[in-house]
Amino acid sequence: MLGIDLGTSQLKALVAGPGGAVLGRGRAACQVSAPADGHAESDPGDWWHAAREAVRAALAEARADAGTGAGPAIVAVGITGQMHGVVLAEADATPLRPAIVWLDRRAAAEAARYARLPRDAVERLGNAPSPGMAGPVLAWLTASEPAAVRAATWQLQPKDWLRMRLTGRAATDPTDASGTL
Repeated sequence: MLGIDLGTSQLKALVAGPGGAVLGRGRAACQVSAPADGHAESDPGDWWHAAREAVRAALAEARADAGTGAGPAIVAVGITGQMHGVVLAEADATPLRPAIVWLDRRAAAEAARYARLPRDAVERLGNAPSPGMAGPVLAWLTASEPAAVRAATWQLQPKDWLRMRLTGRAATDPTDASGTL
């Protein structure tokens, strides 16, 4: 099994055997840029490069430990990682702009607007609004970069963008979906 964890500053990969024994590990750095005060962005292309580097390292370690050139057959892949943020992407997952990641604060006013929603609506959200969550970020993007929003086929969480790049299919899980607001 191959596990991939897309963190804010690094991507980690792990190859595990059927019993859970760790067979190989890899990691690669990811950059976060701050083009202005309160901004935090990442280039999804850097995530893809980091994934390739970390997975190669984990597979190489697993092959070396196995003492064979072939190494283990990967039968399942799991992806986890940073869940808040927005990647605006074309139908084929090509990013339209740098990803806005969870620690970005430019959507603070949009997040504050959630407090004006009816109480039952806020309770159904199940999460306290934060400027780095997808809902506030998308509201900010719609007001500030409407052309990018209109051009996007997908709005994806960071790890969901990586999943789409790996599989060609957009998807998320209930935990991430509940955190989008």
